[in-house]
Amino acid sequence: VCTKLAMASSSRVGFAFVGCGGIARHHLRALQSSKRDTEVTAVVDVDGRKAEEFRRLVQEQYRSHQSKCEVFTSLTDALQWGKFDAAVLMVPHDLHGTYAGQCLLAGKHVLLEKPLAHTVSACLKLIQVAERARATLMVGENSPFWPEVVKAKELLENGVIGAPYFAQANYWESIGRSVICSF
Repeated sequence: VCTKLAMASSSRVGFAFVGCGGIARHHLRALQSSKRDTEVTAVVDVDGRKAEEFRRLVQEQYRSHQSKCEVFTSLTDALQWGKFDAAVLMVPHDLHGTYAGQCLLAGKHVLLEKPLAHTVSACLKLIQVAERARATLMVGENSPFWPEVVKAKELLENGVIGAPYFAQANYWESIGRSVICSF
């Protein structure tokens, strides 16, 4: 999203971060490491305290040129304000289709965590809306870039290990409560 927007415009690219949970920090770090001229102009979370805390984090840790960052407790209000080019959606899965659709209809570019939507028809509808709006719709999947996955791919490609016939991965992350994901 950042590259396409920066190439299309010589001005700074503004982002709205929608959902201020733990993953938002990772997206902020990624945006900070971008060589593009970007800023977070809005943060949105139904929990106003979380949104305010994340706004403070943005202003403390983001580049020195960061302008004012607005706080919203609804996506609707943020879209009405509208002073951003793209939205990074980090919300519960059941909101992906609705929120992405709202952003695209408002002419905003969208990056969201997987899944795109809950049904194939909903995914196809979002793609159509993005095409009509001439907006970028992108789904984030970061696991192919995890160091252990990159190393396994390298070992396979270099013939160090043979062709796999079975693979299993488990991922655990403490986010304040017990969460175990297997895939």
